[in-house]
Amino acid sequence: AIPMVVLNHYYLSLTIAGILTEITQINWIDAVTIPTVFTILLAYINRTISKEIFERRIFDSDLSLPTTSFLLLGNNEYSTVYKQQIRTKILKDFKIVLPTTKEEHRNETDARKIISEVVGRIRRLVGKGDLLFQHNMEYGFIRNIIGGSVIAVLLSIINIAVFLMIYPESTALALSIVTTILYVIPVFLSKKLLVRYGRLYANILFQEYLNKR
Repeated sequence: AIPMVVLNHYYLSLTIAGILTEITQINWIDAVTIPTVFTILLAYINRTISKEIFERRIFDSDLSLPTTSFLLLGNNEYSTVYKQQIRTKILKDFKIVLPTTKEEHRNETDARKIISEVVGRIRRLVGKGDLLFQHNMEYGFIRNIIGGSVIAVLLSIINIAVFLMIYPESTALALSIVTTILYVIPVFLSKKLLVRYGRLYANILFQEYLNKR
């Protein structure tokens, strides 16, 4: 939204207001209208970008999500005792035996698919939980910020071109350069951010699952 506000305030509101005045005799335009319309549209787009490009690439289409990886017997995130407690409860709740160490070595992809399917059932059983909903919101927020930052970087670059070559404006140009730098940071740190918040979500999910009666 910020790059759109800059573009609208310093350029679009003036040029489009003039066009609307000539066509419809409207001599004003709401300075917020254009950014708002674009923001609503881009909100859907940035969620798609974050899920389909970043999350899918980093976590191999959900098969490498922390919630899946942590339950592999070959993963060292949790102790053997803790993983056994989770596996025992899964067997009790869903009548599913998770892959053994040999089965994981023989076909890790299939083992991950089985665990991923079970984790989906765990999520539905736990529901919002006590702290899970908060961590889910945090993860989703960070993920969507990353997707939105991609769009914001592109818009900021367009702004730089506009205020440098088409409609020279030093203040708008400086703001556009700043926003470009700021929005590059979440994209650059996308893997670290998603892994960090994904791990936090996974830990809370399994804690609340074990406490679920």
